[in-house]
Amino acid sequence: KGSFLKASEKKGAASRICTFGDSFVFGSEAPYGFDYPSLLLERLRQRGVDVEVINFGKPYIGFHQTYFLLSQLANKYSCDQL
Repeated sequence: KGSFLKASEKKGAASRICTFGDSFVFGSEAPYGFDYPSLLLERLRQRGVDVEVINFGKPYIGFHQTYFLLSQLANKYSCDQL
């Protein structure tokens, strides 16, 4: 969980989707791989879409903190879609 810890500089032509939010995005109550960003990645790849999905979800944060994270990280990680 928290895939942004493993995220690197964008390589290749894959579209990069970045998800931001609280514990629901992070997947606090979900088994590993069952958070919605992981499921989104799986579904898109099943359809042949060349994509990366980075989970910037963080438990215990509110909207203003989510917005701050987005404003600080979206460009740094070259997000194509939010």
